[in-house]
Amino acid sequence: YKRQVLLHGYGNVFEKMLAPGETLDVEPGAWLWKDPSVQMSVTTVAGSQRGGGIFGAIGGMMAGASIILNRFTGPGRLGIQSMTYHPPQPEGAQQAGGQANINLGQLFNS
Repeated sequence: YKRQVLLHGYGNVFEKMLAPGETLDVEPGAWLWKDPSVQMSVTTVAGSQRGGGIFGAIGGMMAGASIILNRFTGPGRLGIQSMTYHPPQPEGAQQAGGQANINLGQLFNS
């Protein structure tokens, strides 16, 4: 008897097969599932394998991106969605990043 689960993701849904020791940094809220063999830890944009250092982190925050990332290390499968959930906003409200994101761009709208 094999159990099946139906998952819904926002945007496109991708399955990434991680090789042993291979890592992938993903924004919080962008991953859907992982195999039990995949290890998860937390890193920052400045320390990410994506590069960019501190200037990349500052630029990302100003654009509404998250400063915190989830790091996944294989082996195993990882499910990723291309968009994160943004709760409905009242008409005319300013849009910020995702729920876990810090939007420093709002500081300059005073």
